[in-house]
Amino acid sequence: MVVSTPTPTRAPVIVSTPTPVYTPAPTPKPTQKPTSSSEYILPYSNSRFYTRSEISGLSASELRLARNEIYARHGAIFTSADLDAHFRSCSWYRPTISVSQIDEDAAFNVYEYTNMEVIRGLE
Repeated sequence: MVVSTPTPTRAPVIVSTPTPVYTPAPTPKPTQKPTSSSEYILPYSNSRFYTRSEISGLSASELRLARNEIYARHGAIFTSADLDAHFRSCSWYRPTISVSQIDEDAAFNVYEYTNMEVIRGLE
């Protein structure tokens, strides 16, 4: 029987692990908020149908604003001082065309057209 001498192993090498350094997360920059729905009487009048019962609780002045809000979304320029002042205070309003030049049948989508009829029926 042959006996061999074991080969010595190398001594373990100790490697230090760096200490983690705390780095705070960057503060996110605020993004522009979407238009507030509080700027609208009927925020979705261009994208869904409103029922008569949903808007029957609006006052006469709110109904007037809701009706003209549809025109305002299409850039209507108002000659009425109160409507002009109201819509100019809305961040989304971009006046570009006289109300009389807006062809409802061509400009309004089915939601706007139908909602306009419901509003007119309550005024």
